[in-house]
Amino acid sequence: MTGKEISEYITFPKTFEKYRWYKPILVFIIGAIIFLILNLLLIAVFYAICGENIMVQLLHGGYEVMNSEIGEIYSHLGVVIMLPSLYLANKIVKDRPFSSYSSSRGGWNTQLYLKAFIIPFILFLVVGIIESVILGNGGNYHFTILFFIILLIVVPLQCIAEEYVFRGLLSKP
Repeated sequence: MTGKEISEYITFPKTFEKYRWYKPILVFIIGAIIFLILNLLLIAVFYAICGENIMVQLLHGGYEVMNSEIGEIYSHLGVVIMLPSLYLANKIVKDRPFSSYSSSRGGWNTQLYLKAFIIPFILFLVVGIIESVILGNGGNYHFTILFFIILLIVVPLQCIAEEYVFRGLLSKP
């Protein structure tokens, strides 16, 4: 590719019939507003479930608080809510098909997802077992059902949200 050519990936949104230069800006602004509203709802849910002490720690405790299990759930869900924010903003503005925000044109690849999930999960279990054998109950290995659900559902949704927002919306004019 020479210096003057522009990648088809970058110009892809301009191929839609109702493309207007200002629509991505509107999607961004409306999506940010919806994101803030959903984030406030997320904070309210965590407050209702965990109580005031956890929320004060999460909101004012700095980065170290996010290393707790509840902190990780909150931070992952904080990114996941970008997905419905973008979806709703896109529907309001009627910018383009929602699937066009993905850089992957082939759709969901279940086999790749399973490979990307199973291999690290097996490594996690092996390291946890080794840690438990060496350190006994004093180690950091704590496998919970909640952790497994986060691994299985929330983390892929977080990745999809990042893909759609940062590649699909922000990097395409």
